[in-house]
Amino acid sequence: YVPNPLDVPDGELEYVSFNEQNNIEVWWNNVTDSNIISNILYDGSNSRLQRGSINKNETYLHKISAPKDASCYNLTYFDRCDQEGKSMNKHCPVILELSSDKDFSVTLNWSAYMGWNVVDFYTVYIVDKKGNLNQIARVTSDILSYTHEWLCNSSYTYVIRASSGDLNSWSNREAITPRYHGITERPSIKVASVDEDSKINVKWEH
Repeated sequence: YVPNPLDVPDGELEYVSFNEQNNIEVWWNNVTDSNIISNILYDGSNSRLQRGSINKNETYLHKISAPKDASCYNLTYFDRCDQEGKSMNKHCPVILELSSDKDFSVTLNWSAYMGWNVVDFYTVYIVDKKGNLNQIARVTSDILSYTHEWLCNSSYTYVIRASSGDLNSWSNREAITPRYHGITERPSIKVASVDEDSKINVKWEH
């Protein structure tokens, strides 16, 4: 038997996702071809992150210093003669950014998940102090922003979930305190009077 490089199956990732610590988890399903012995995981700059045995883990944890350092990822397989196959679509996670340009509101902007044939929808969550997720919106895949309004002078943490069938990928978790214009000093009433038993006139100063 002479191995043919064309017989090496294309490497395919299942999904990539941020975890709660804002590191990247990469998942795939290994092939069962007895001629395939290893795989290589690449990042967006085609740097090798891992070369592993086909019989071992089907996940990889990529620790990054900040969400903006997240990359796209792809996988290839090697046969017994060390011939490398091709890779299918690169997978890129959702990266969330927050801003607050108006009082009492936060604007969420995120990048599209890339790698699946289709993204069904994005779900927007607030993460409470106990780490519980509270859904506040669900939008179609062509919408990549959301404005959360009527907020208080407090810190809010958000996360986005991209969904495709039974697969889900999470964005990074980001926190922000919205711009808040509160009353810093209560007005004091200076004069209150009644005119002609019909109108009440009140004058105050700040």
